Amino acid sequence: KRAAEIKDSLLFKEHVKEDCPICFLPMPTSGQTTYKSCCGKTLCAGCTYAMVSDGKANTNEITNEMSDNCPFCRKPQASPEEEVKLTKARMEKNDSEAYFNLGSAYNCGDFGLPKDRKMAIDLWFKAAELGNVPANLNLGNAYNGKGGGGVKVDKKKAKHHWEIAAIGGNLDARHNLGIMEIDAGNSNQDIRMIKRALRHFAIAARAGMEPSLDPIKKGFSLGYVTKDEYATILRAYQESKEEMDSDARKTAARLEDLHSKFLMAKDDQEKGVLLEQYAEIFGQQDIGGNNTLSRVSTLSPSANHVKRKFPAVSDGHKA
Repeated sequence: KRAAEIKDSLLFKEHVKEDCPICFLPMPTSGQTTYKSCCGKTLCAGCTYAMVSDGKANTNEITNEMSDNCPFCRKPQASPEEEVKLTKARMEKNDSEAYFNLGSAYNCGDFGLPKDRKMAIDLWFKAAELGNVPANLNLGNAYNGKGGGGVKVDKKKAKHHWEIAAIGGNLDARHNLGIMEIDAGNSNQDIRMIKRALRHFAIAARAGMEPSLDPIKKGFSLGYVTKDEYATILRAYQESKEEMDSDARKTAARLEDLHSKFLMAKDDQEKGVLLEQYAEIFGQQDIGGNNTLSRVSTLSPSANHVKRKFPAVSDGHKA
């Protein structure tokens, strides 16, 4: 019993926000960050965008295309091949983010690497051993049957990795734990589990996790969350969002959306429209071809948190 109490004291601590090392604003709650293999820093997408918009970029003498400098160490952006070499060099220094990001590259087939789910899982395990939080999120997702398999579905192991990630401050993992607990509470008619789930959702919502607001709202309507608790959570959520907000991050989010649409565009005409929108952001008439959208795309850990609504509960608290 004592061990369970100690574990819960760690698990249900309030989220401690990590700041971007450049702008010193709290990091976005999910995605919109970029790992830089040149210096091993993880930066917010707003600072990456600001570097480009300020014109602080090198021009490749051969291709005459702009190559973004790292906003932190100012080194020029590496080619895909160089990126892999730099990442492996950081792995030799036991950089957990390097292991995690190379695993993510194998998972998605980035940097010219083949898609290899087994390699991705192996690298995430190594990253997790070194204390990497997003790696535990992804392993939890894998054991829960999300993201392409690679391991045998095991809900207990999924919960284990999500709990490690949640203790480390990952809000996607905490949201997933809330869903797992609410499902268990409804299926077993266990109010205690439902209340545990709401504790997870409340912590995540107070830290600015928008998907966690819906179950809190549902919990309020069903009487599990008091009026004062609901109001406090909403205020804290809004304050967290304001702390994380900046014009550069808003623009970076728009650019990321354009980049995603560009990759899914059906023809050159649709791509042309997207490129014009991209040019408007930078006030440029000629932005140099179809590859320019990739300049400010963000390479963020795959969250894949489950977005589901709080299940309906009857007056007798049954599923």
